[in-house]
Amino acid sequence: MRRDPSRGERRVGQREVAARVQLDERVHRRVPRAKRQVQQAVARNPSTPLDVLNILAGRWPTEVGSNPIWAVLFLEQPALWSKLSFPLLHALAS
Repeated sequence: MRRDPSRGERRVGQREVAARVQLDERVHRRVPRAKRQVQQAVARNPSTPLDVLNILAGRWPTEVGSNPIWAVLFLEQPALWSKLSFPLLHALAS
């Protein structure tokens, strides 16, 4: 019975990918405290650009949703809803 030599390579490759994914998850979970505080402050800042708020909404939905700029933005741009990401819409709805 012959063994497929590429089979071992696939296992090694799968382990490498799994290790990278686990490392990425650990890095994202362990955001330093100072960085978290800065991100939260930026999410609450009314001068933060909309594209940055879109990004931060996935991680800090409460802070982004409580940003006082939303009332002004929706008055200026009534069609703004269509340009927002799902995490940001969710943050604003809650």
